[in-house]
Amino acid sequence: MAATFRIGIDLGGTKIEAAAIDPSGRIHARRRIATPAGDYDGTITGIAGLVAALENEIGENKIGASALVGPASVGIGIPGTIAETGLVRNANSTWLIGRPLRRDVEAALGRPVRFANDADCFALSEAIDGAGAGSGTVFGVILAPGSAAAL
Repeated sequence: MAATFRIGIDLGGTKIEAAAIDPSGRIHARRRIATPAGDYDGTITGIAGLVAALENEIGENKIGASALVGPASVGIGIPGTIAETGLVRNANSTWLIGRPLRRDVEAALGRPVRFANDADCFALSEAIDGAGAGSGTVFGVILAPGSAAAL
């Protein structure tokens, strides 16, 4: 069965925010928790809890159980990158560095998960349906954590 919904997650240094999005791009549910800073296992548990809560909400409360077909696909923007070794590098959330985040999140969720750098996610989102939509070129600048601009 194919997933009808996508869950996008922003893993930040102070908060983890997740949204359940339908194929048209409409957000049906959103949840946010404080990031368990310094706690790698707590971060994995927090992500898994958000996904479970959103799938429950979109499956039962928001739109009826029949609308959720299979588990939602999940994508996570992280403050760093996942190297070819599978380990996180260059993350300002230092408890992630050197850890197999993809492997551990996929094991916790029981499905493949897509990962990308959070700044890249920001710039792509602004280019597709944000401030830069319809522009030939979009340049995104991250000024500081929680502060960004698209030009």
